[in-house]
Amino acid sequence: MSRNGLDPEVLGQLTGRHRVEVHAPPCDIADRAALSAVAASYAGSGASLLIHTAGIATTARRAELAGADVAAVCAAKVAGLALIADVWPLQPECRILACSSVFGVWGGHGHAAYAASNRLLDVLAAQLRFRGLDCTAIRWDCGRTPESSRPPRSPVRSAPV
Repeated sequence: MSRNGLDPEVLGQLTGRHRVEVHAPPCDIADRAALSAVAASYAGSGASLLIHTAGIATTARRAELAGADVAAVCAAKVAGLALIADVWPLQPECRILACSSVFGVWGGHGHAAYAASNRLLDVLAAQLRFRGLDCTAIRWDCGRTPESSRPPRSPVRSAPV
């Protein structure tokens, strides 16, 4: 899905050399009714893998930043993932991969809203795990190297008592 859809020619170039069928319906994932309609048309038996890459980055000085700006930046990234996890049918073993940014940890001059939306996405991934979903947020840095927000697993296991 994409808020604006994909150019059919570009989609053809991406899939032309492979035996795949790809649908890219236009959908604002922060709109529950629109997302529900797309899910009814395309979800089938449910997703086995959900990759969430939505988001917008805007720059604004703190004095110029309004609540509506933060809400707009958070809409697709945070509210969109929450809605997809709630509305889209998921297979029992579905894995969810949410693409976050290290801006959620580091912040950045002029990127307060973007940083906040990425940190909120990391928190949402943890909440989805708490609900029993297999969700991991990958924080990409400026060099596009992923860093997982999933807590590291300890190599040390406790012995049974």
